[in-house]
Amino acid sequence: MDEELLSQSFMKFCLACFIRNGGNPGKSSILSPINATPKLLNLLPPMRLFASEIDSLRDQSLLFCHKVVKADGGKRNNRVKLYYMREYIHGFCNLD
Repeated sequence: MDEELLSQSFMKFCLACFIRNGGNPGKSSILSPINATPKLLNLLPPMRLFASEIDSLRDQSLLFCHKVVKADGGKRNNRVKLYYMREYIHGFCNLD
């Protein structure tokens, strides 16, 4: 990983926090909202998502956005709004 703000050691630490009590990170909707059921996704309020072009989580952000839109079959307009930040890096809002 070449991500400066989201290092591999930090990601390993986050993973260890979720699996220390026998959790399964591959199925946890808390660790990865992509694993959430449509029923759970429909409980979420309207949201704004930011996806950076230069981000190790970009593809997961786009997939999550698609999953939220698909969860209610398109019944609610403006359920989720995606802002795709071209040429930005992960954590850009934390920088000056």
